[in-house]
Amino acid sequence: MEIRWESTLPIRRFLEIYKSAYSQVGAYCYTKNRDIKRYMKWLYKHCKGSFIAEINGKIVGFVFPDANWIDESGRIGEIHEMCVEKNYKRRGIGKKLLLTSLEYFRGRKLKRAGLWVGENNNIAINLYKKFGFKEMYKYGKWIRMTRDI
Repeated sequence: MEIRWESTLPIRRFLEIYKSAYSQVGAYCYTKNRDIKRYMKWLYKHCKGSFIAEINGKIVGFVFPDANWIDESGRIGEIHEMCVEKNYKRRGIGKKLLLTSLEYFRGRKLKRAGLWVGENNNIAINLYKKFGFKEMYKYGKWIRMTRDI
């Protein structure tokens, strides 16, 4: 598996991975292609690119880390989206993307990282907890999680 920074991501592949990743937790995602494409444009505007995971030249996952986010505590490294294609889950790809994002934030002298996760997305919640993220509060169906870097 290779992780690398990519300033563009093929829209078709992004859609495939996004839909596959959320196929079992659909309450927390966009479902229409036009909405997913709009979201992708927003992610690239704010993050200026993403880390992608490739296996044998095939993109199987991605994460959008934002080193210029501001929340109630000040400047923070924000993980806006992390997806791994369904057939590639439980292979350490999400872990590697998450650790790469935290290292990216450290390199930009950030002291905290944060993210939002769906309240019933237990696989993701458990992954984030395993790497030190703590639940801060809930807003609707979303949980805010943060950790020190």
